[in-house]
Formats: sequence, structure tokens, C-alpha cells
Amino acid sequence: MKKIAIIGAGGLGREVKYLIDDINAVSLNKLELIGYYDDAYPKGHIIVDDLSCLGKIEDLLHRTEDLGVVFGLGDTKVKKQILNKIEGNKCLSYPNIIHPNAHITKGVLLGKGNLIAYGCFISCDVEIGDFNFMNTYCAVGHDTVIGSGNVFMPRVQISGDILIGNDNFWGMSASIIQGKKVGDENKINGFTFITKSISNKRVYFGVPGKKIN
Repeated sequence: MKKIAIIGAGGLGREVKYLIDDINAVSLNKLELIGYYDDAYPKGHIIVDDLSCLGKIEDLLHRTEDLGVVFGLGDTKVKKQILNKIEGNKCLSYPNIIHPNAHITKGVLLGKGNLIAYGCFISCDVEIGDFNFMNTYCAVGHDTVIGSGNVFMPRVQISGDILIGNDNFWGMSASIIQGKKVGDENKINGFTFITKSISNKRVYFGVPGKKIN
């Protein structure tokens, strides 16, 4: 049984706990969730059910036993800062956590540390990097390539033949038409419809999506 801890004890971190419960309900290879790491709570503070805060993020640097780490964080910048801080500890690994009701088509290439929630659909010939988070009912079309560190809120729709870079935030029900490219570190607000390729570090909103300050 692989031991797992969640970084982040907020709402998303607690949702990850129940996602892991759903996996364990149907899987023979169960995950042993031992608790949370979060700088906002003292060690031993109960987060949810009988799971407590195991310590601060820095405590993971001193971990000497193997531990799978899952990010329960929706902020791309904070997640990247924490990863840069702890990735030197070789006792830590970063499993993909995929809800049993998500549909991942055969042949999809996944990196590490991805979190894919209930009801997501990923079509054929898709490549996904590391540490992406797909919230409930996201869909990714065929021949799409997604980088690392992206966050997709519920019901984001990515059409086929899309190239997405790193550390982008997609708000609830945002979407993009086929054949476009998205750079790095963009914020695409909820219900925005992207109809053209976009570069880096931009904010978009509206139907069709327009760049805003």
C-alpha cells in the first residue's frame, strides 16, 4: 500500500481526499492517505475526518521514508514555488491521481503529478505533461498537447489539435476552438471562448475571448 500525503488543506485539498477515497473503493492497489502538509495549520490539527496536518511544507525536505505527494492547490504560482522547494528530496514521488469515473482513452501519454477529477474525458493521441489539475467534467479533444502546471476548472472544453503551454489558469466552462495555440502563464476567465491563438502572460475574458488589462 503506497503512502500518500496532500499538500494544501483548503477546500481543494479536502476534495482530493475524497477523490482518493473513491479510488480506494474500487481499486485493489489502495492508497494509504496519511494526512496533509500545510503552513497554515499546526501539526496535529484535524483537517477532515481523522486526517490531521502532519507539519509545514518545509518538513517534507526532511522526509526519509518514501512518500507520494499530491498537490491540493489551485494556484499555479504557489504550486510551482512549493515544487521548486521540495523536489530535491528523492524520497518524494508524484503519482497521477485519476478518478475511477474519468475516461482516459488508450494511448494517452501522462507525465507525473497530474490530478484528474470526476467525469473528465481525454480523447485519443493526447499528451499531458506534469502537475496539471483537471477539475470535474473537463474534456480534452484528440491530438492535443498540454504542458505542465496548468489548472482547468470545472467543465473546461479543449477542442482537438490544441497546443497548450505551462502554468495557465482556465476558469469554469472556458473553451477553445480547434487548431489553436496557448502560451504560458495566461489567465482565461470563466465562460470565456478562445477563438484565436494567444501568447504569454495575458488575461482573457468574454465571448469571443478578448485580452483585458
